[in-house]
Amino acid sequence: MTALSTTLSSHRFTRRLFLCSVLVLLAGVIAVLVTVFGNTSPNTAPSPNPSPAPPARVAKPQPSVALAAEAKHVAGTFIQTAVVRKNLAEAWKISGPGIRQGLTRSQFLSGNIAVVPIVEPIVGATIFKTDYSHPTAAQVEVAVLVKPAGAKQGQVKLFYAGLRRLGRGAAAHWVVNSWAPWVPLAVRATP
Repeated sequence: MTALSTTLSSHRFTRRLFLCSVLVLLAGVIAVLVTVFGNTSPNTAPSPNPSPAPPARVAKPQPSVALAAEAKHVAGTFIQTAVVRKNLAEAWKISGPGIRQGLTRSQFLSGNIAVVPIVEPIVGATIFKTDYSHPTAAQVEVAVLVKPAGAKQGQVKLFYAGLRRLGRGAAAHWVVNSWAPWVPLAVRATP
């Protein structure tokens, strides 16, 4: 007898061959059942004539416009009220949802608001750069000159102010929706 005929006639080989045959048969039965019945869930059953997906909607970019005088005025008023924590009732009127962050009016008037404050006396403020200006949104960079008590010279603090135009028609008005300090990027010198 040769090695092949011995292996083929062994009881162990016959048992393994039978087990492999059963597994292959079982896999074939499962494949047939999945093919025939598939997913019968009513929510995911394929329709006989699937309709094509609707075309993707591409957002139209807003045109760039000159920064509205009302937006400039609102930014200035915001600095004089919310930023220095004075006349918060007026600040409430010109604060957008990004500044209010779900606060009630009485919570807002407490002064614990999402606005980086300036505690030093303000000498002046100006919008020195308009990052973008559209009919309903704008972002400006604001320089605020402060003079701490006892200091000989003033200091300039830089901020980003995000403005939005809310409402329509006669009810349309500008609000400050974000106020964040300008933070310079750290630059690492390479040797």
